[in-house]
Amino acid sequence: RTSRRVRRSNHEEDRAFELLRTSTQLIDGRYTTGLLWRYDGTILPNNRTLAIRRMECLERKLNRDAQLRGVMNNKVKEYLEKGYIRSLTTEEKRLNHPRAWYLPIFPVFNPNKPNKVRIKEDFLSTIGCPTQPRYSRPYKALPNKKRPYFGA
Repeated sequence: RTSRRVRRSNHEEDRAFELLRTSTQLIDGRYTTGLLWRYDGTILPNNRTLAIRRMECLERKLNRDAQLRGVMNNKVKEYLEKGYIRSLTTEEKRLNHPRAWYLPIFPVFNPNKPNKVRIKEDFLSTIGCPTQPRYSRPYKALPNKKRPYFGA
């Protein structure tokens, strides 16, 4: 096994490398790692009210459109079966963690694929400030990550 020397150019990269080195684990054949927060002890603004408001808006839309409701329910079931999302445990629902962040979802349709719907997450939903770029490293969604899911 040969080791390559990795050159990091600044403190932020050193910190990120150390976080990855110490928090990366292999669990059930998949790697997990800690989030690359820009600062230690970051406290996110509470967006639960915003997420619930967005969920209620989506529920009203689904109540008006039975076909969309069926498509969304099937897609959520598919995501649950594939392990992309999971329901929160009772204990997780009670926790009030300072880094809790709720992801509003919405359906996206492609006019070229009329029978297909994608569920998108609004990672940049804001409460007076754009949160994601301020607190975390740039994020790219991974298809196999587990996301807590509530409602719908």
